[in-house]
Amino acid sequence: MPLTSIAAIFDGKKVRLLETPPVRKRYRVLVTFLEPEPTPVATTEERFWASFGAWVDDRPVEAT
Repeated sequence: MPLTSIAAIFDGKKVRLLETPPVRKRYRVLVTFLEPEPTPVATTEERFWASFGAWVDDRPVEAT
């Protein structure tokens, strides 16, 4: 079998394959670290819902 590359993510402890490997028995593997995974950017909707409860004020509504 020729060499096959499969995308994966390393979380600092474990490697998680992002595809099903094309083999069923035990194989030796070589892990190559390419680049850090980018930090996910929150969507507009996620930022909107995260903002709920952020305002804390003891004054009545009329005073604000």
